[in-house]
Amino acid sequence: MSRAFQARAPSNIALIKYMGKADAGLNIPANRSISMTLSGLCSVVELEPLARGQLEWPGGLPSGCDAGRFVVPELDEKSRARFAAHVERVRARIGAIFKMHGCSFDRDHLQQGFAVRSANTFPAASGIASSASSFAALTLAAAKAFCGEAALFDRLLHGSTSFTRSLSALSREGSGSSCRSFESPWVEWSGEAASLIEKTAMPALTDLVAVVSSSPKKVSSSEAHAAVIASPHWRGRVARAEERASKLYKALQSGDLAAVSSLAWDEFMDMHELFHTCRTPFTYLEEKTFDVLEWLKPFVFGKARIETAPPVVTMDAGPNVHVLVPSAVADGWLGEISMAFPDVKILSDDTRRSLTP
Repeated sequence: MSRAFQARAPSNIALIKYMGKADAGLNIPANRSISMTLSGLCSVVELEPLARGQLEWPGGLPSGCDAGRFVVPELDEKSRARFAAHVERVRARIGAIFKMHGCSFDRDHLQQGFAVRSANTFPAASGIASSASSFAALTLAAAKAFCGEAALFDRLLHGSTSFTRSLSALSREGSGSSCRSFESPWVEWSGEAASLIEKTAMPALTDLVAVVSSSPKKVSSSEAHAAVIASPHWRGRVARAEERASKLYKALQSGDLAAVSSLAWDEFMDMHELFHTCRTPFTYLEEKTFDVLEWLKPFVFGKARIETAPPVVTMDAGPNVHVLVPSAVADGWLGEISMAFPDVKILSDDTRRSLTP
């Protein structure tokens, strides 16, 4: 095997959602979103240079990925075409970014194709933002392959905010939410740019993900973005999301977990109402999803006695439920949720940085 270029990037979980686009071609959101970057829930993408100028999919795990932890996603032709288009996007645009930051090309690799291997530590296309982590990792791997100075690339990635955000903006064009996976722990995305929220008073949080289903969702996120604008509930949606974003930003700054919890619940319910009321209604929720949400609801709204702040409950466009709790009490919450739902797999993750070239 010739030298392969590998990158790892984390998923992220939004509390103010990206749903609906102001510009579908550039993945510009209709409203700003606020998210928490994860770490262990991540994707790894590996690009092995080929003599032929195209992408190939030999299968198998990227090198160094443990089969007990990583899963190779089943990518259909449409998904492979999105990957290929993004590699070409990076190939065409990375030169301007390198020039701006004093980094040189590897002109040999600019002409080559690649064998692509990718893997996730969680089920793909099930509402745990696999598109975000996979496109962030793909952006990094492709950029690294086209760079002629590996050591400088690493220094820029971890030392230059301008370089990282340039890659983030490029990644956004492949998958909108991927731009939020380049910084940690709290990120705000508005228009073309995602940026770190500085100096919050939030404690370290752990994301406990109740995996109700690991099956690929029947309605993709891209299809949902297009469908929701036909919902009568879309009227006022941008204003509602923006108001929540302003309140959430203040709550993060002050460390008001109770306010964060309430805002996050209202926001994901608002988003799912769009799905349920569009021209051809659909739902991601399964019977077990309702069971988990009903069990959590008293804790969120203060009807069940707990010694800590209420959990922050949210969902992406999928059936699985995210429960964010202070890391100091995460083991207790994990035990309680596992006891209540012994047949539901619980994934646990936090916000340690895991963006690696």
